[in-house]
Amino acid sequence: RPRSRRFAVADGDRGASPPAPASSSSWHRLSARWEADEETAMEGELLDLLSPAWRIMLLSDGSVTRHLRLLCPKLDCTALELVAQGPIGTFAGAGGAAAMPADVERIEGDLVQREVLLRIRGPERDDGTLPGWSDRGGSALTATPLTAANDGTVPAVYAASWWSSDTFAEFMSDSASPMWSNLRSANVELYREVRRVYQGDNEKLEEVFGTTGPFWGRHYIFWHAGKPMTVVYEVFNPRLENALGPAKPP
Repeated sequence: RPRSRRFAVADGDRGASPPAPASSSSWHRLSARWEADEETAMEGELLDLLSPAWRIMLLSDGSVTRHLRLLCPKLDCTALELVAQGPIGTFAGAGGAAAMPADVERIEGDLVQREVLLRIRGPERDDGTLPGWSDRGGSALTATPLTAANDGTVPAVYAASWWSSDTFAEFMSDSASPMWSNLRSANVELYREVRRVYQGDNEKLEEVFGTTGPFWGRHYIFWHAGKPMTVVYEVFNPRLENALGPAKPP
């Protein structure tokens, strides 16, 4: 039977998803070994480090989920796990640029912070690993997620995002579903501005992804009607190397 490529909330039984833990300003930011703005990344050493597929994932203004579907056809983008979500107050009150990307200051008013894991699934092999996933010097593919998920999926992308409370209430009516599902259902026109690209480390994400760093990440702004709608910070599981090509020099 053909496998569905639609997203579903990772709730195990397709019933109501349990509420996510309240968010705090503590999220999983990379300790950067290297970072650059979009133009520097496109013209500089990043192009020598990464395969074309990784460049698309990091620097394209298109949908990450669509890129994964096109570049990793053997892996299903099956689930979005809502890890944490809740109000954190104002940008300054939540710690400012020391606690989140400086671009979040562009968003007016009280903030909502949201953390999710994009999980993917592939046909299992006899050893229990998933085709297309690099062992990358780690142990067997048994990632430790931020929250429990025993449905056979593994995390491909970690994302944190920041919204004004008013914008979140208006556009994220189904907050347990992917951001794109909410915005597409409302026919929202968006422009994605990639702001910075990072290579760095994070101990918690090593547990989440089941492998050591460094990890590639980026943050971008979604603009709508001339105003910043949300700032999103994404980190990619390096075990995508078998599907996307090398994420570091040979």
